[in-house]
Amino acid sequence: MLMNFLKGIWDWTFYFGNEEWFFLIRFANYTGKFHFLIYGLIYILEIIFVLALNRFVKKHRIGRGYHLLIVLVSFLPLVNLFLFYILKRKLNKQLFTFSGMNSLRSDRKIVAIWILMILLVIYIFIIIPFLTFYVDIPELVSGAVYYSHISIVVTDCCFLTISLIWFFYYREFKRMLNVLDLNRSGIRNTQLLDN
Repeated sequence: MLMNFLKGIWDWTFYFGNEEWFFLIRFANYTGKFHFLIYGLIYILEIIFVLALNRFVKKHRIGRGYHLLIVLVSFLPLVNLFLFYILKRKLNKQLFTFSGMNSLRSDRKIVAIWILMILLVIYIFIIIPFLTFYVDIPELVSGAVYYSHISIVVTDCCFLTISLIWFFYYREFKRMLNVLDLNRSGIRNTQLLDN
């Protein structure tokens, strides 16, 4: 979240021509490289998270788990836009149901992120290139070039919103894990009393 916020500040500062801040451009470039590194790390952690979630669901026979290759395929580009979110929603729902908590709020967060990611991909890889390279109407082309600065800020805002939603999702997921631990320890205590 912090890196997305910082990137938004840099883009706002440098793309809108605030020249008095240009002495920070070298620092902004370093944070940009660090930002890219963090995105790579988050991607790897997300793969580990879904694999661990899938393993937990299969191990405890909570619901239908998925083959390892299906989970790994869900992280390929473009396939990720659909398969990853379908798997995550199903595994999430199974785990929340097992814990006795309602999965609707966390499911809505996953769907909101899913919609934002699809809109972002359409915006970045279809609308902007189409307006820039394939339209012959001069007014549209000049408008696309003029608003290209705004597209960077829109992208930054979108990524910041996505990271905020993920933050609230994982907070809710942590609460569910705490409830799950209480439930499981309660079961053990009851079993001890019965014995």
